[in-house]
Amino acid sequence: MPRRKTNTTRSPSTSGELPPIDKATAAKVCEFFPDVLRHSKGAIAGQPFELLPWQQTVLSELFGRLNPDGTRVRRVGYIEVPKKNGKSTLLAGIALYLLVADAEPGAEIYGAAADRVFALG
Repeated sequence: MPRRKTNTTRSPSTSGELPPIDKATAAKVCEFFPDVLRHSKGAIAGQPFELLPWQQTVLSELFGRLNPDGTRVRRVGYIEVPKKNGKSTLLAGIALYLLVADAEPGAEIYGAAADRVFALG
């Protein structure tokens, strides 16, 4: 039996153009953060998770660009910003969104760290 092609990291267009961002899909994930998630530590503990503009852009790119069949164009993301800019908190929120609100059957969510110190952080 031949293997089924499952790679959806590339745009379906042969010209290299990405499909436009589906605003409703992007809004759904962006609204999940302040509507559902609350900070748990520090001076802002208990306050809603309000996304920074760069975080909204990242979420819109990852979740809002859809193939014609409704699957996401982007299956992998890479975020590189300086320390203390909300990367870990954003990634935790993404994991929670995928776990409870994405409605993908059989979804598997993994987290990884560069070393034990970061993993136990």
